[in-house]
Amino acid sequence: MNIPVAFFVFNRPGPTEKVFARIAEARPPVLFVVADGPRPSRPDDVDRCAAVRRIVDDVDWPCRVVRLYADSNLGCTARVVSGIEAVMGDLRSRGVEFLEYDFGEMGKTENGLMAMGEYKAAWFKDSEGNILAVTQ
Repeated sequence: MNIPVAFFVFNRPGPTEKVFARIAEARPPVLFVVADGPRPSRPDDVDRCAAVRRIVDDVDWPCRVVRLYADSNLGCTARVVSGIEAVMGDLRSRGVEFLEYDFGEMGKTENGLMAMGEYKAAWFKDSEGNILAVTQ
């Protein structure tokens, strides 16, 4: 695999461990880890979020790891959107150009990002000309 991976995590160590094992098998050259912070109303979130972060900190292959960890809880929608925007910003700074689309009544991309209610998506071409998507 020669494409970056963005992994969005929160407070579920079990599923995080399973998904991270598959990511480790693929050995992507770039891994973005986007994590929301613990909710103040859930004291167990502090330990659970910390456990998840320990799992994803265990990158044992040649990889540029970008950790986008929130100190406090932003909420699912806000953290995912801010994470996608941060990933897009990093990729743009490295020369990735996001595609612009106009889907008529469904909407159109603005600065490479399409918003349809709470759903967000962005498209870009990889070095082989394949169109890839980053979605929420």
